[in-house]
Amino acid sequence: MANPDPYIGLRIRQLREQKEMSRMALAVASRQSISKIQRIEKGAADVTLSDLKAIAVALAVSICAVCQMTDECAQLMAKSADDDSSDLNSPQ
Repeated sequence: MANPDPYIGLRIRQLREQKEMSRMALAVASRQSISKIQRIEKGAADVTLSDLKAIAVALAVSICAVCQMTDECAQLMAKSADDDSSDLNSPQ
């Protein structure tokens, strides 16, 4: 199994929040379980092309829009990477 991509989850969350849509509404509209949407948004679940298509349709955006890096997502990714590296450098 491939490692989940945390960026895709961040982007899905960003688009969902822009649409003022709850996770439950996205889950229903995309025919996914709410737990799967939560795991995808947290970067803890793989996203298949079928999942991506269903989520994009539910958000009324293209698959390309879901995969497009935005400045906000880039900043969140950088912050997450910084947090992870500081965790590695802290004494155990």
